[in-house]
Amino acid sequence: MILRNDGARARRRGFPISGSIGPNGSGKTVAMVWDTLPSLEAGRPVLSTVRLLDYQNPRLCDDDSCSSPDHGLHQAAHPLWIPFHSWSQLLEVEHCDVLADEITGVASSRESQSLPAVIANSLVQLRRRDVVFRWTSPSWARADTIIRECSQAVTLCKGYLPVSVPSDDGLERVWKHKRAFRWTTYDAVLMGEFTEGKREKLTKLQFDMHWGPGSPAFAAFDTFDSVLSVGLVSDSGRCLTCGGRRTAPACSCAEYKGRSRSRATHDET
Repeated sequence: MILRNDGARARRRGFPISGSIGPNGSGKTVAMVWDTLPSLEAGRPVLSTVRLLDYQNPRLCDDDSCSSPDHGLHQAAHPLWIPFHSWSQLLEVEHCDVLADEITGVASSRESQSLPAVIANSLVQLRRRDVVFRWTSPSWARADTIIRECSQAVTLCKGYLPVSVPSDDGLERVWKHKRAFRWTTYDAVLMGEFTEGKREKLTKLQFDMHWGPGSPAFAAFDTFDSVLSVGLVSDSGRCLTCGGRRTAPACSCAEYKGRSRSRATHDET
């Protein structure tokens, strides 16, 4: 049995925009992080909603700028990790991997305008800035339509061999920890036909089994840590937290202010 298949990972990394789907505990975040480790080891920065840890030099957080309530108690972040908290960051990064865990929290198909138009346009041009985009979701249908259309491959994840894991207070967690994972990769173009009845008939691009205990992927993030939120308001002005409406602030860009002053001067004359 191959516990960790570097060859399978290399083939998945050949798809610059890809998703990992599956229910909670299926190993979709593990798959995404595992596929990203070669980038970190090559010195490539990673913009991620998942807090990536310094798995090659594990230690308690020693960053004086850390404002987390559990600073000094959680593990130190990886020096190449960039917290992903605003869609505007995606417009600026170059030569970078981007990880969007639980994409339904930031770009869901249930909110027709949840993905800003400028971001949708940026996604189709990531190749020009040498940016890789990996995302996870409970299901294919739950992700934003633009993200699905841009994706080249999708990995279906399933976890096996659950084991009880104690929480920080010593009590046993209700959610058990999976130790083995099966990752099956398909062409994203075929996902429109992806149903339980047709799944076995679809051509697989890649099949991979991954053993969790001792995997560097689990050392590179805390599976029980919260995921960062990207953005707070949709294009329609609806708050993504409570569903209420927000008023958009006036543009503060110098170019816009210059045009506004020119129009005001023209009106006065």
